[in-house]
Amino acid sequence: MDEGSKIFSPRGWTVWYREEEGEWGQPEGREATGTDPDRMRSGDKGYLLFTYSQRQDAGLLQQVKVVPRTRLRFEIWAHAWSNHEDQEHPTLYPHPDDANWSDGAGMEPFFSLEGGLDETDFENPLSNFTFWAGIDPKGGRDPFAKDVAWGQGAHIYNVYALAPSVEVTAQSDTITVFTRVKTRFPFKHN
Repeated sequence: MDEGSKIFSPRGWTVWYREEEGEWGQPEGREATGTDPDRMRSGDKGYLLFTYSQRQDAGLLQQVKVVPRTRLRFEIWAHAWSNHEDQEHPTLYPHPDDANWSDGAGMEPFFSLEGGLDETDFENPLSNFTFWAGIDPKGGRDPFAKDVAWGQGAHIYNVYALAPSVEVTAQSDTITVFTRVKTRFPFKHN
């Protein structure tokens, strides 16, 4: 962790993120523990990657030793909650600080594949969070490299669900797996 950073990477993983003033913010990251039971799928730990009132394009990466030319599949369990506060539109955002409420989904579980929502609707909070699983079959560490293969994205709220898997054939003895989350809106809680 860098001095002044608010990112703690889980053991064996590295947090990556895009940072651009006014567009993409540096997320905060930490382990979820027994005090955050809704933030864990199983076991006694999970991982939170979040921003306050800014957008994020971020995730985790891990390099893995493999046998070249092996067919590989990677998938991730993920979920989000996001809500916002807007004094001018309180009926659109009725629960700005409730950690069990996601604008658009309420308190109900929600899952939609990328492309299943109207992505041009800039007021639909259900399209805010998208999760992807990715693999670089050559072992590169740049999530934006052309070699990275990404699975289809998924919008997941209030319940853990599998984001679609991605499959590749290893082209090296090291591959890199990536998780990615991208938000559309600078909601108070992302």
